[in-house]
Amino acid sequence: MNNTLNKIDILNNELNKFMQQLIKSGNRKNSFKYLEGILLQAIKNDEWILLDEINLASDNILLKLKSILEGNSIFIMNNNNINEYHKKNKFRIFGSMNPEYNVGKKRLPSEIREFFSELFINEISSTEDINNFIKEYLQDLPEINENHINLISNFYIEIKKLQKNNQIFKPNGSKTSFSLRTLTRALLTIRNGLKIFKKTDTAIYESLSMNFISQIDTQSKSLLSIKYEQTSLNLAKEIISKEKSTEKNGKKNFILTPMFIKHLETLIQIVTLSEYAVLLEGPTSCGKTSIVEFLAKCLNQKILRINNNQNTEVEEYLGSYTTDKNGNFYFNEGFLVKAVKEGFWIILDEINLCPSEILESLNRLLDDNRELSIPEINKVIKLIKILEYYCYKSF
Repeated sequence: MNNTLNKIDILNNELNKFMQQLIKSGNRKNSFKYLEGILLQAIKNDEWILLDEINLASDNILLKLKSILEGNSIFIMNNNNINEYHKKNKFRIFGSMNPEYNVGKKRLPSEIREFFSELFINEISSTEDINNFIKEYLQDLPEINENHINLISNFYIEIKKLQKNNQIFKPNGSKTSFSLRTLTRALLTIRNGLKIFKKTDTAIYESLSMNFISQIDTQSKSLLSIKYEQTSLNLAKEIISKEKSTEKNGKKNFILTPMFIKHLETLIQIVTLSEYAVLLEGPTSCGKTSIVEFLAKCLNQKILRINNNQNTEVEEYLGSYTTDKNGNFYFNEGFLVKAVKEGFWIILDEINLCPSEILESLNRLLDDNRELSIPEINKVIKLIKILEYYCYKSF
């Protein structure tokens, strides 16, 4: 109750500042401006538009889509005027979504679905297709030969078959979700690994281990035909050696247990070979946060941390409009925007407690687009620097 009252007081103060500024500026300085959305831009420019994960769109968005799908125009209100925009010859809407029976997905309403010509695209599964797929990613590398292609292909087919038959599981007992995206990231990791490891086989095995094998439990690993022990990078050896020397001098930064060293080596492997997000999952107080903070300190890497809960709002991530001391409006960037621009590491603690709106805002940055969209200012920030996400989920 007190928290609600405090929020109301803060809102009242902001409104008072805004009204004072409007009076001071003659109602002009802080007037709002209408920004066109991507759908309207596509209609006006006669372009194609792809609506990814269309089944996750809100009812309001789907209702607006219906008007353009079943008709030839769309009506937009701007400055108290209703403007009509007509579709042109080349304009076309494409929608994509994961199957609605997947966990966390919802059904696309039939009254929207009936306006689409549907095409179900299966994931490639034949040996020939997978071999060709792998070659497209690795064929320009002189170190890679046909035997390497077959090794990767056979491994992927094997682990997908085990997954389909529910024979492999994650350490927490849940099912795995390996897909073509996992293979793609493994292939990109191989390219990076060839710059670090002297042997081609080592680069391949380390990449497969990082993207596939490290995510399954011990019993599941025993079912794989590949048996491989992780190679310790020189960086990991240097960090561990330096920490052990500080222990001898009585200056402990971290307790180097054998289990911690193993996890640290894996984390260093991931950070070195890829730019993808990392999900650390485990019981409360098992060291998920500490291991990342320890590594960041060793590498002199700036790091931000946010503790998520069910009340965490997307504005904390992306930012929001606020006023300065003079009552002028400006967009105050959230910590995620700052991290993308500056190349910080981010700890998203208890990410599984986040509302779905936050997870959806992260989706575009976490996938291969590597972009951050800020709807409030109609801006997209392209990830240029290496940015590592460290997301934690406790049991």
